[in-house]
Amino acid sequence: MSGLSVRIRTALVAGLVTAAAVTIGLLALIVTLRSALLNEIDRSNDNRASDLQAQWDSENAEIAIGFGLDDSAVLMAFDGDAFVHFTTDDAADSSLILAAFEDFATPFDVSFDLAETNGSGELRGVILRADVRDEVRSSDGSLTSIGNDDTVLFVGSSTDGLGRTLQRVALGAAVAGPLLVLVVAVLTWFLTGRALRPVEEIRREVVEIGGDQLDRRVPVPNTSDEIARLAGTMNEMLGRVESSHDAQKRFVSDASHELRSPLASIAARIDVARRHGSPDEWEETLTGLHSDTNRLRTMVDDLLMLARSDSEATASLTKSTSIDVEDLILDAQASVPIPTNVSLRTMAPASSVLVEGDSAQLRRVVINVLSNAVRHASAEVALSWVREGTESVIVVDDDGPGVPATKREAIFERFVRLDDARSRDKGGSGLGLAISREIVENHGGRIGVGASPHGGARFILRFPDPLQ
Repeated sequence: MSGLSVRIRTALVAGLVTAAAVTIGLLALIVTLRSALLNEIDRSNDNRASDLQAQWDSENAEIAIGFGLDDSAVLMAFDGDAFVHFTTDDAADSSLILAAFEDFATPFDVSFDLAETNGSGELRGVILRADVRDEVRSSDGSLTSIGNDDTVLFVGSSTDGLGRTLQRVALGAAVAGPLLVLVVAVLTWFLTGRALRPVEEIRREVVEIGGDQLDRRVPVPNTSDEIARLAGTMNEMLGRVESSHDAQKRFVSDASHELRSPLASIAARIDVARRHGSPDEWEETLTGLHSDTNRLRTMVDDLLMLARSDSEATASLTKSTSIDVEDLILDAQASVPIPTNVSLRTMAPASSVLVEGDSAQLRRVVINVLSNAVRHASAEVALSWVREGTESVIVVDDDGPGVPATKREAIFERFVRLDDARSRDKGGSGLGLAISREIVENHGGRIGVGASPHGGARFILRFPDPLQ
């Protein structure tokens, strides 16, 4: 069934389930009906036996036997040796009755040929023990001598009518059952098709959505059911794909633009030196080439870092260790050149402050934030770290121009530099803070910027305290 459509599979399953239910229901109906018909035969036999017992036990010397019996009933009187004293059907076999007999007044089934009783020869009967009687009168008025021995009375009714009734029920079910299964299967096929129509519309719309049409959305049915939720989820996914696609396009465009500048600078320096430079000017050219190459290398490393971050946004930190924040600060101080006109002040807490994660990545965060502060500071940069509740907090202050409140979120986006920091030599590549946010968030932390008491910007890094 794997190659069939959902519509056909659902119809087939519904048909099979209906067929199984009809079969089980028919069997239960036949068993119940047979039991009910047998109970009715037993009640009829019990009533006849009770009437006969009452006549037999009366004071009358003569008992009329057989009066009121229909043509499907048998009445017989015989002794313990199976000698028949009286019977309403001469073909009845008392020995077979005794062989099938289990207990007095307990219904049992017996089968023998019948000559004067309508039926197939299958009877349901009951046996009664009777006292001594001299004579009994049959339904035709004749007297029959019983004798002086105890007598056994048998009252039975043909079960031929029961069999015919069950056959008619089974025949009716054999005709109506398949029709019912067919109707259920067709209705299920039709209703499933209607229910899946919105899914087909969603599928057709998704097929038509190309890479340049990610702003399109699938239709959402006004049903508030699972299909409507599926369409809504599909539209949310398309929105995320569109955002990712747009971000990728912006990334490629910005990266191309940023890489073009140092490459153009390198090409220009080489061309000028080759055409007009004297041997004495080659030292200056090589110095400039070294600076541009370092800047290009840093930018490429940053781009690769962001690319890995995009493809492994929730990557596990395989080198996670507990790190003293003071060690991160000391490494950053040693790695970031501090201009002579800027002083760096650190304020260490009384006890150690720890963070947990990849030491190389966390060191890069502190270096990026410190480099940004040094680049924009006028005269002073302050570093402090402390444990606050369940968090380890690192604060970097500078006394530069600060960050306007409307742009405090934008500076963490890729290739963003504020207008007063557009200089290629001083403004950086615009990737450092974006990388820092990626790393901090991958470590379960937060990074933000606000106003510093020193008049510039205050960057606050918060990480979960591993001791908590």
